[in-house]
Amino acid sequence: METSDHIKIEAGDHITMELDDQIVHRHMVRLFSNFNELRHRGQLFDFKICVGNKKLNAHKVVLAASSDYFKAMFAHNSIELDAGKVFLQNIDANAVEAVINYIYTCKIDLNNENIEEILLAASILQVQVIQDLCVDFIEKRIDASNCLGVALLSERCSLLELNCKALNYCYENFNQVVLEKEFLTLDDSMLARIISQDKLNVYDETQVFQAVITWVKADEEQRKSKLDKLMRHVRFATIEPVTFVNLTTVDLIKASPECRDLIDKAKNYLLLKDYPELQKQHLGKLVTRPRDVLRRIYAVGGWTDEFTAISSAEVYDPKLDIWTEIPPMTQKRCGVGLTTLRHSIYAVGGHDGQNHVNTVERFDVNNYKWYKDVADMQYGRSNVGVVTLDGFIYAIGGKIGLVSLDSVERYDPINNVWEECAPMTVKRVGHGVAVYKGCIYVIGGCESEGHTLNTVEKYDPKENKWVHVAPMGIARKHLGSCTCQGLIYAIGGRNDSASQLDSGEVYDPTKDKWTAIPSMHKKRSGIGLVELSGLVYVIGGQNQDTRLSEVEAYDPVAKSWTWKRPMNDSRLGGGVTVHPMQST
Repeated sequence: METSDHIKIEAGDHITMELDDQIVHRHMVRLFSNFNELRHRGQLFDFKICVGNKKLNAHKVVLAASSDYFKAMFAHNSIELDAGKVFLQNIDANAVEAVINYIYTCKIDLNNENIEEILLAASILQVQVIQDLCVDFIEKRIDASNCLGVALLSERCSLLELNCKALNYCYENFNQVVLEKEFLTLDDSMLARIISQDKLNVYDETQVFQAVITWVKADEEQRKSKLDKLMRHVRFATIEPVTFVNLTTVDLIKASPECRDLIDKAKNYLLLKDYPELQKQHLGKLVTRPRDVLRRIYAVGGWTDEFTAISSAEVYDPKLDIWTEIPPMTQKRCGVGLTTLRHSIYAVGGHDGQNHVNTVERFDVNNYKWYKDVADMQYGRSNVGVVTLDGFIYAIGGKIGLVSLDSVERYDPINNVWEECAPMTVKRVGHGVAVYKGCIYVIGGCESEGHTLNTVEKYDPKENKWVHVAPMGIARKHLGSCTCQGLIYAIGGRNDSASQLDSGEVYDPTKDKWTAIPSMHKKRSGIGLVELSGLVYVIGGQNQDTRLSEVEAYDPVAKSWTWKRPMNDSRLGGGVTVHPMQST
């Protein structure tokens, strides 16, 4: 038999044809389209799903192929199989209908209003593909206002990975979470579980104390009986003794003999720190170990001594005073902005040795890997100021070629887009950036070659507006800046004559005033500046023509500088940030 000019099949022969993916896809689309058409016409269906006031027609073979719940039901001589229908209880009818529609059409509308019910329905009916879609939708939207709800929902649905991510977000951002309405709806067992965590990211244990007080006061009559149990998880032995006076003046503590006893034991424990044997007598129910939250400094990119942009990256462990190499970026970058958002470090813009780039990549600290899944900026920028505020990443100023920029754009991680914000009042390159109480401060830099700035302006994202605040005492470009304990630091850099600076100054936003601080050990520009554990770290940069790996830290209390372990690589114009980030 001859079938065409190209294929000949003799009698008794057979042929196996492998179809390409496009043909298979068209076949499957047509198959399920026909199934769906039959369902809507009420033809050939052999099963009914009864939920709420809805009765949904379906085909057993389609349900079994898509849902492990129905597959198990139909594989045995179940009552539902014999009856040809199933009654579903305690599940949202619209969510079930959405799941069944997806099974037939591969289309589903997920939004903030229906996501919880659809995830519950998909979990009960064991439709893994919808569960995965829901989890992906939720993961991208976890924030301080919903992480507790996500944790509880994922627990109900036995989604361990999502549960861990939601709880870890809560632990890392506890100070923001306690300000949300959702926190006040927790039951006492969930609250106890959270505040007992070693990795709870709190700057001071009094923040945990205050969180418990706030939770109890939200429904004092019903919750005051839970106070004693919850306060056992507050690590009073790690609180400064001078603070105890304020704690004991709280009315709820005054009324609780057990809480007062905990605080007294903590005071005695701290007073007897030089007498370990006596200390043990005052332990009782005290938890004496500090929280085990380790914030680390990340440093990436920059110029080397060979005037070559680099992609290397490293991380600093303050407990061990050691820098460790991590995987390099996918692209060489100097003059790069670096910031922290959730569980990732974002490297923004920079210069790759040939061009000013608009690309962005992120390092996932959990997966220990760089990802190129971040949208490009609207403009290429090097020597750009980058900060994170309220879940957005801001890229501010910088330069393209010889042109300084005043433009500002911010990254929305949920929608993976950059959007323009109001421009600065002045073009700036090599400027410092810092965040304080919901506003961004842009400090110094240069407007053009030979014109170094001492001006400072503040951006309020709620008003999308820039206003000038008090100028620095010294004009600086290629400086470092950061926020530490409510003050903004501006250190090092160059002045108008291109001379490098070892001086620094600090801005008090409450007084709108700059004050000089002691000078660094070494003059340097093109530095990175971050806060870690109450110290201000100056990282890398350049001294005269030498690129630096050296690190020194300023202690605002002692008003003195100390040397720290140098980096593995010299970095001029490298990016630095701290993870996890603390609220400022």
